[in-house]
Amino acid sequence: MKPTNKFLAVFLGMVLSVSALASDFSQTQIRAQSGNMDAQLELGAMYYQGRGVPQDYRQALYWFNKSAVQGSKEAQHNLGVMYENGDGVTRDLRQAQQWYFKAANQGSQLAQYNLGMLYYRGQGVAQNYGEAFKWLEKSAQQNHPTAQYNLAVMYEQGQGTNKDLAKSQQWIDKACSNGYNNNRCANLQAGN
Repeated sequence: MKPTNKFLAVFLGMVLSVSALASDFSQTQIRAQSGNMDAQLELGAMYYQGRGVPQDYRQALYWFNKSAVQGSKEAQHNLGVMYENGDGVTRDLRQAQQWYFKAANQGSQLAQYNLGMLYYRGQGVAQNYGEAFKWLEKSAQQNHPTAQYNLAVMYEQGQGTNKDLAKSQQWIDKACSNGYNNNRCANLQAGN
């Protein structure tokens, strides 16, 4: 008898959750259609993730673009990701760079990181370690652990900056304490 009650409770929870998602989608859609930038961002995310609606990258692109044009740094970053990955669009690293740049200039740590990595790898832009360092440092200062680790590597190798092993170690320590996980962090945490 208990398993049936648990099943029923789980089933009812799922029904209520689906109903809440449908209601959430409807309310978000109404606000987005009336021009609300945050609702447009949220609606784009719902379509991108398939949350409460079938996944639809074209609709995600449409709503992220509406929000991005109004200045949403999150939507601008999301457009950069879509163009970088080719999600619902032809992969276009130049477009990705342009959207990341807009969001990065507004302080988006994720866009700063992604823009820095485009410059580091020379994707969609000419490889430029100085620009890579600049954007990764901005992201690292906002506690992005992977940016912190990559910045440490750049200090260690003298890429885009003067070689500085002390600063490299400081950034590695920060990256590891912020959750970056690799063998180097594991050795630091083990005291090696």
